[in-house]
Amino acid sequence: MRIVLGVDLGTNSCSLVGLDEAGGVVLRRRMRRETVITFAGKLPDCVVATRRAAGRITWAASWRAKGTRYGSCHRNMSGPI
Repeated sequence: MRIVLGVDLGTNSCSLVGLDEAGGVVLRRRMRRETVITFAGKLPDCVVATRRAAGRITWAASWRAKGTRYGSCHRNMSGPI
């Protein structure tokens, strides 16, 4: 099962929402910034998506180093989690 993980990058914590292939919510969690990359690396076949925000390039490099696919979207294309 492929999971799309939407991440809202906050200053101290991040909100995560995981969707399955059918678009159903399988995960909804708030985590500290330090634990998000480790958590995403443990998910099977995960795609991470974030809004274009400050620091996203550093986050993208960290996710790609762990073998996780990453993408970002414009802030107007994303809604509230």
